[in-house]
Amino acid sequence: MNVSTRKVSLQSLGSIRRFAAQPAKKSHDLHQGQVGKVRLEQTKLPNGLTIVAVENNSPISRVGIFVRAGARFEGVGQLGVTHALRNTAGLSTKTSTTFGITRNMDYMAASLTATATREDLVYVVEALRDNISDPVTYLADTVTRPAFKPWELSDNDFRLEIDRKRMKKSPDVRLIELLHKAAFSSGLANSLYSPGYMIGRHDHDMMNAFVSQHFTANRIAVVGLGVELPNLLHHVEKTFDFNTNTPPDIVKPKFIAGNLRKNTDSNVAYVAVSSEGASAKNEKDVAALSLFQQILGSGPRVKYSEAKQSPLGAAAAQGTQHPFALTGINVSYSDTGLFGFAVGAAGADIHKVVLGIVKKMREVAKGLNEEQLQKAKHQLKAGSRMSLESQGVVLEELGVQALNGGSLQIDKLESVIDSVSLSGLKEVASKVLKGKVAIAAIGQTNNVPFIEDLV
Repeated sequence: MNVSTRKVSLQSLGSIRRFAAQPAKKSHDLHQGQVGKVRLEQTKLPNGLTIVAVENNSPISRVGIFVRAGARFEGVGQLGVTHALRNTAGLSTKTSTTFGITRNMDYMAASLTATATREDLVYVVEALRDNISDPVTYLADTVTRPAFKPWELSDNDFRLEIDRKRMKKSPDVRLIELLHKAAFSSGLANSLYSPGYMIGRHDHDMMNAFVSQHFTANRIAVVGLGVELPNLLHHVEKTFDFNTNTPPDIVKPKFIAGNLRKNTDSNVAYVAVSSEGASAKNEKDVAALSLFQQILGSGPRVKYSEAKQSPLGAAAAQGTQHPFALTGINVSYSDTGLFGFAVGAAGADIHKVVLGIVKKMREVAKGLNEEQLQKAKHQLKAGSRMSLESQGVVLEELGVQALNGGSLQIDKLESVIDSVSLSGLKEVASKVLKGKVAIAAIGQTNNVPFIEDLV
């Protein structure tokens, strides 16, 4: 078994996208014009549970449970409970012991992973397609029948400590955590990691209360790859026991112009600057901002190469003679988003680097032209298709789209991208760049500009 946290690095952050499509028909082609078409089927049960299946004839079957119960839903007295939850995947349930789950999953050459974002908890099992039935049973036990035995919870606390230590040694991860805290007043400001003072306080009652309140059928999607819908539906009806409680309303967090910085013993400064981006449900604005990001540049396209070829990379290079790392930020949640950039550069040069990047963003926004737009459309569509070569990415996108009320349809996404006009792109880019700005900085922060320096 492998229990992990979803970590976002400077190099990968710019590729995060959340296109929301309209609800799908019961069955449609995921890719059209292929030899041996891949079929996507989607249905919604009377209790609100969404089930999505893609039979791609893969020798490996994957089944994931996506629960809209990420860190943003933690209450003041529950901070870190989702961190504890994802680390308890594989522990004893009401019908299986830790030893039994571990031993049998190992015997079937299957894997069970638990990851998290600020919005969702994701549990996934992978196994040979002929052996997927039993692993799905253990998946159902883990998600719908957890035991949360007090002695196992206390024995598991060291894993939370290890995650925190790893996070503290990763400036890019710490930077994104700090940016969310600077950008939002609540909800999405919550960290993916438990505060140190809360470790040891996530007891049986707290964990049970959170699961009972948020693990409700109408906020859960079950997604299968290499599985036919009738078979997946049979497993769900046979082994899953989702509650039908009414979950609390999702409150949109307020975007605030926060300015947070954390000094560390380093001669490098890591800075993230962001305005409020587009909601995943506003597919046209998501597409427009993704195109704008392609035009600005979101880091090197060749591994270990310099980022000077993009407009933002060239602007950063003018501010320093030392190596630097740069990526775009374009993250869409169900009701809001973040758009901006993250950069790491010598602390002595960071003021000039950040101001140069912000200036270049505004210049590019004012000078957008049709040639840039068409090139960006080709790049975005190619990048989207290449990312979907990964089965893990496909599973994630299917789950998130289902929770957002849509489905993953490649042709639909590409038609939305093609529908973005030059005037529409300029309007969205201008709106974002004129919005409030949040800044987060880690490292040698004494030379990092303040919000008023960027206005």
